[in-house]
Amino acid sequence: MKSLHKIILYAILLPLALFTTSCNDDGTPGVQEPGSITLDVHNQYNSQALQLDNEYNTSSGTKFKFTQLRYIISNVELTAADGSKYKVPESYYVLEKTSAAERSKVELTNIPAGKYTSVTFSVGVDQAVNHSLDLAAGDLKTTSGMAWSWNTGYKFIVAEGQALDPQTDAWESITYHIGTDANYRTVTLALPTAIEVEKRTTSEVMLVAELSKLFNQVNILQYKTVMSGSATAEVATQVADNYASMFTVHHAHSMKME
Repeated sequence: MKSLHKIILYAILLPLALFTTSCNDDGTPGVQEPGSITLDVHNQYNSQALQLDNEYNTSSGTKFKFTQLRYIISNVELTAADGSKYKVPESYYVLEKTSAAERSKVELTNIPAGKYTSVTFSVGVDQAVNHSLDLAAGDLKTTSGMAWSWNTGYKFIVAEGQALDPQTDAWESITYHIGTDANYRTVTLALPTAIEVEKRTTSEVMLVAELSKLFNQVNILQYKTVMSGSATAEVATQVADNYASMFTVHHAHSMKME
């Protein structure tokens, strides 16, 4: 009989225990729901906000000014504190600073709840999508200006501007459209502070893109136009290596919403 009493008591108390542990203080379900992360990318030149038509000096001392900048970041992956990884589906985003538009923020939605310690993304488009415009996803579906007009695939970065030729004292047009599989680069950045993601929390990762690195070891007056063709493949590779190293994390934080 005592055994029967224990079974009945267990049957009564178990649901109550489960209810208690699965509920928050306000009575809402304790199971955490997916949340979102904002990637906020700040384009800078020598630690100052990048401005179009401002005069800058490259690392070799050439005076240069941007007239437009656009690039693709893709295949975002988040690493959790337990080492597991979450790949954001169809994550292809075009960031830009032009005279007509500016975009520096990316909203990652429906991210599984949890604590995340690093972010990985690529500059450019992976081989499968790059070789078939029919597979276009994310921003690539609607964004014009990043697909080659003469070849299948995408421009990973469009950097255009003017460089001052000291011999003629004239500003020369500079056009760098870098693409092709060989120049696809992947970047992994540890977060200085882990972020907590769930429905009632806002999370942000602020990245810095230091554009002063873009033309390191590149003579832009000698190579005024680089389109990733065979004649300038070595220069394009150097630029790709440069944009792979120009990203850092400024800060990361999470904040509970009221």
